[in-house]
Amino acid sequence: MMIIPDKIQITNIGGQTLPVIQGILEFPSSLNILLHSNESAQTAQKIADLMGDTCQLHLINDANDFGGIVSFIDQIVSEYQQSLFFVNVAGGTKIMTLALYTFFINSNLNSIIFHVDQNGMIHYLREMKTEPLKATLPIEKFIEFSGQKIKSLTRVTDIQEDFFETAKQIRKLHDTNNFDFTRDLAWSVVVPYIEGSDKNEIDIIVNLGNKLLFVECKTQVHDIKDID
Repeated sequence: MMIIPDKIQITNIGGQTLPVIQGILEFPSSLNILLHSNESAQTAQKIADLMGDTCQLHLINDANDFGGIVSFIDQIVSEYQQSLFFVNVAGGTKIMTLALYTFFINSNLNSIIFHVDQNGMIHYLREMKTEPLKATLPIEKFIEFSGQKIKSLTRVTDIQEDFFETAKQIRKLHDTNNFDFTRDLAWSVVVPYIEGSDKNEIDIIVNLGNKLLFVECKTQVHDIKDID
């Protein structure tokens, strides 16, 4: 006898991994259905490898066949009529997105339809409301889930005490009392190329909770090309 999951997330897969993973972390579910095209098959498999055995991959043969995709979704979810669906429309082709949205907005299934944007905001489409993501990631996971790996970095725990005093002074100058400068910060972050050589070192990365702030430090700017 098959056990029917009480919560299921279903999402299209495109070129971006982070909005999909953020959606999965925001709404933990027993089953995560990843709909992908031939072009996004590797991305879907990568997400499944990162997120574990809760993921179930389904290939959409024609990512531009609106009616075919709607019918395919209907076929996949037909056995889960009593489940609550979290529907992430952040990925896939435009036709895949429209098909996924159209199916659930017109079905009688219990569903929450949402979109995760690149600023760490979640948009609830049926309720027409927006709020920050509650699920947060450490810097290393942000980079990993974006398709890169950190070769080396310096963590805030390695920084001397006088840094914190400077951070407090900066916070007062900019009146940013709502932000804790020291909660998740790294500098001298080196990310290798696929070929093995190092990319340009990222001077500072500040974790804002659901997105990253990249800071480039320059001692002096003589020409606009210096900040490229």
